[in-house]
Amino acid sequence: MATGCDFKNAFGFTQYDGRCSFFGADPPLPQGLGWFIVVGLGGFFSILTSCLVWIDQKFSGNGPQTSEHFSTAGRSIPVGLTACDIVSKWTWAATLLQSS
Repeated sequence: MATGCDFKNAFGFTQYDGRCSFFGADPPLPQGLGWFIVVGLGGFFSILTSCLVWIDQKFSGNGPQTSEHFSTAGRSIPVGLTACDIVSKWTWAATLLQSS
């Protein structure tokens, strides 16, 4: 276990003074691999998603969809089901507020 780290013990637990690792062992992955997983794969999947959206718009004939289209499912859901959904959400919120 490494000692003499620059990390400050902000919570006042004296058993962790001077320790660089909370768990006391070497990290399971190198830091570079962690950055690759977060940034590299995040970038890859964002580009993949953008390409799939572009392909969908180009070949299916659908134009860009707005948030209104998403919220109303393209107006393909009946009014009664939408009203039921709204009432259930309001009832849940009111019940939650009443219980606290």
